[in-house]
Amino acid sequence: MDIFEEYKIQSFLQRNSLFKDSRNNPFTSLSEKEVSFVKKIKYLNGDMPEAYFNKVLSIKNQLNSFIGKMQPIFELGVKFNIYLAGGALRDLLLNNSTNIRDLDVIFDFSEYADSNAKKLSEMSVYMLSKIFGELHLTQTQWDELDPKQKSFLLIFKVTQQEYNIEKKYTLEELKNKSSLENETYSHLLNKELEAVISISHPSYEYPMDILVINTNVDAYLDTFSFDICKVKLLLVNMSKPQIITNVYDFMKFIHTSKHFLKDAMEKTLTLKMYRYSNVGLIEKILTKHYNKIKQKYSDFKVNLDAGTSEDMKKYKEAYESSQSLNNLLPNKKVNISVERDIKI
Repeated sequence: MDIFEEYKIQSFLQRNSLFKDSRNNPFTSLSEKEVSFVKKIKYLNGDMPEAYFNKVLSIKNQLNSFIGKMQPIFELGVKFNIYLAGGALRDLLLNNSTNIRDLDVIFDFSEYADSNAKKLSEMSVYMLSKIFGELHLTQTQWDELDPKQKSFLLIFKVTQQEYNIEKKYTLEELKNKSSLENETYSHLLNKELEAVISISHPSYEYPMDILVINTNVDAYLDTFSFDICKVKLLLVNMSKPQIITNVYDFMKFIHTSKHFLKDAMEKTLTLKMYRYSNVGLIEKILTKHYNKIKQKYSDFKVNLDAGTSEDMKKYKEAYESSQSLNNLLPNKKVNISVERDIKI
């Protein structure tokens, strides 16, 4: 019996036990319509095509390989949770897996901040150099780093040993990297990210961006522009050991928020405009990130949520008016006129 046939048997057994224990019921907060939709997009009814199964299996194996390479950090007693989040999961759930370009893996230290600070403060540069190779800093310099910076350094040293690193950004580099000015999330990098490490490996199907964040994963996901991107999968949980050993669990444990479900079911791309400090950032999102998503989901409609901000309401009206004109006159260019010094 091959692994795909084993999946179908396991899926049958699992889906018939989902509601037996209400304490572990993943659907208690969902409506009947939402439950049906979640089962469909996660293939919890056991009807996953073999090609899709192989795609999920490849991603799962790649992530498990990466996590295995983090073993030296685990053995030091430094604790963190690891998530897969964002576009790859979105595309996987919405049956658009052929458009997955990379995997965003998030290290969240927030739950273990105190214990990690103590553990890291007890480490010597000499001992760490024996494990990770030359750190290129003195004990005094190590002691002056904060726990997140120390944690990033250890993660970077492991990935440096194990992978062909395409690029790395420390916090200071992110602040000063001019090429990031054209990126959708450049306004978030200084505050929310400690560092980004981009890695690849010949045996991996996808390149990976390793994100070390300055907050918890839910707060970080909340900075994502469109609700349809706010989806996560807990890969490593240090407080409650959980190992994803099979494709069924990989799909089952993906967390789909109410916001994600609403947009996925209604085929909308909701942007909460009121979360941003000025309309310039909104324009950047709509001209860059929105266009990238729209190429993948051409039948989805943008939904601009202005909240109670009068300035954002005015921008929304201007944007929607220009889109209507563009639809009527596709060969005409319509410029949106907005104030650039709006503060919220």
